[in-house]
Amino acid sequence: MPNGSRLLSSFEAFEQLREYLNFIASKKHTDSTLYGAVAIGIYVRFYQMEEGDTQPYDLFGRADKQPYGQKSRGENS
Repeated sequence: MPNGSRLLSSFEAFEQLREYLNFIASKKHTDSTLYGAVAIGIYVRFYQMEEGDTQPYDLFGRADKQPYGQKSRGENS
């Protein structure tokens, strides 16, 4: 690892993805869905953020494994 760098926690990585997708969404001029991924070690989780959303959700809807207490889209409280 380069000097001064550190590994991100999964929460920090998700927040970084959320901020980036919102930045891209603010610059786009088309109605489309954005996709992103967070990879930590050998684990990867894919996310989708649709037009008008500000929070990406788990693309595969693993409600039992939602990171950081989030629920999949369409999951009941």
